[in-house]
Amino acid sequence: MKVDLNVYIPELTSRVLSAYGLETLRPRYDLAPLGLSADQTLPLGLILTELVTNACKYAFPDHPDPCLELRVERVSTSVQVAVSDNGPGFSPEPGTARTYGLRLIELQVKQLRGHFTITQASGTRFELTFPLSA
Repeated sequence: MKVDLNVYIPELTSRVLSAYGLETLRPRYDLAPLGLSADQTLPLGLILTELVTNACKYAFPDHPDPCLELRVERVSTSVQVAVSDNGPGFSPEPGTARTYGLRLIELQVKQLRGHFTITQASGTRFELTFPLSA
């Protein structure tokens, strides 16, 4: 059985936004029609929950026009996921770069046998690529 990401990702995102009182924020979605196994959906869901939670906690407070974008596409035999916000950016304090949340993300990415990058340009952008399982 496959989990439809076009349904799963908006539902997950909506629940996190609601938990932070941001029900009126309307994320931008660019989601390719794609289904994942439960074995891949679970770690992806934990990653997305952490990223959206971080945006709610650090990017959106006091922001006059918060923006959250989520993109998923299939490229050959891989899945590419991008999550970006227009907040002040991610700049951990010296010595705290490996926060609990980042360690959680790293573990889940490893479980997906993928790799990721985090970039700072008009907010924070997380990009993940992992192989699509059969």
